[in-house]
Amino acid sequence: MRALKYIFLTWISSFCLQAQIFHPPIQHIADNIPDFNAGEIKKRKIKSIVFDMVDKKDFQVAEDKDLSRHYEFDSLGRITRSYYTIIRRIIQKDFVTAPVYKRKRMVHAGHTYTKNVYEFDTLSCTFQYDVKGNLACKRYNDGNTYNSTYYWYDSIDRVIKILYCKETNTSADKSVFVLGMQQKQFEERYKYAYSSDLQYKKLCMNDEDRAFKEIIVTLTADKKPKQFNESFIATWINQVTDFSYNEQKQLIEKKHTSNASSPVEIKDTFEYDKNGYLDMEKHFKNGLMISETGYVNDVQTGLPTSYVTRDPINKTMLIVRLLYTYNTDSISSHK
Repeated sequence: MRALKYIFLTWISSFCLQAQIFHPPIQHIADNIPDFNAGEIKKRKIKSIVFDMVDKKDFQVAEDKDLSRHYEFDSLGRITRSYYTIIRRIIQKDFVTAPVYKRKRMVHAGHTYTKNVYEFDTLSCTFQYDVKGNLACKRYNDGNTYNSTYYWYDSIDRVIKILYCKETNTSADKSVFVLGMQQKQFEERYKYAYSSDLQYKKLCMNDEDRAFKEIIVTLTADKKPKQFNESFIATWINQVTDFSYNEQKQLIEKKHTSNASSPVEIKDTFEYDKNGYLDMEKHFKNGLMISETGYVNDVQTGLPTSYVTRDPINKTMLIVRLLYTYNTDSISSHK
């Protein structure tokens, strides 16, 4: 994988240690949204980041399918909107080239060729925050319907309720959301019981206020997650996630085991360069590596400029370039 970084990217390192703009994920990230560091986004006055993506199969030319992911932030560094393109369908179309003549003589005959034409959909997600800065609503739109998640917190900012709804937008301007129909899907409530400063139980309650799952959360001495032990009360299903850190308190391994179906172990590992920046991450399933990603940082700013994700099973690569805009209206497209 390191060889790939030299082939497709120029290796450069940072001269000073700065915090990263996103962290390795503690929990699964849905909707292709990284765990952004709001404090660092605010300090650097980043207004938006675009992940420009190109696919490449082994022994083939890289193919730009015009896919990208966009993330927008407010003045406090919090994500306010994300949207990304997906391929809805691929259509094969025939194209005809005309013959080429020179001095009334045909030097190249016309021919017909087939080319893939992509049709896209754009999926988006918006974020709203309460007066204390906690996430209050996340609204996901797939073009036709809106699926919203609402959050409530207690006095010490623990989530105590999550409500999932399907909604409609009555605004003619799709960039403005005006609530029309709202249909409740389901809700979860949470109760907490502490056995010590470094361990507590989180009870997940259903609509009938009955516990359906309990999570034993164990923390490290500096209050980072050490283990999540999830047990589903009505069944024998158990899921455990363990976390390991280096001396700099950076996450270096996350291991998840479950007996929900066939026994499975999912492990993620994270490596850092000499300046503390995320350098490499690898993902394994039952001991088999399913992907690895190598990162490159800008020599002056320390910002990640690009990364390559390699899928050794399907023999493909995803080459991603990060493009930044700033609240000062200056634009940087690091290469």
